[in-house]
Amino acid sequence: MNVFEQRMEGMLHGFQHALSSISAEIQCLQEQSVAMNVKLKNRQAVKSELSQLVDEMVVPEAMLT
Repeated sequence: MNVFEQRMEGMLHGFQHALSSISAEIQCLQEQSVAMNVKLKNRQAVKSELSQLVDEMVVPEAMLT
C-alpha cells in the first residue's frame, strides 16, 4: 500500500467516524423530540382539564349581586 492509499484510507476512516457521531447525535435528538412531544401532549391534556375545572368553579356575576 502506497502513501496515497494510506492517506485515503485514513481520510475514509475519519469520515466514517464523523458519520457515526452524526448518526448518534441525530438519534439522541430524535429521542429528545419524542420526549418533548409527550410532555407537550401531557401539558395540553392537563390544561384542558384545568380549564374545564376552573370554568365550572366560576360563580356567575348574577349570583354575586
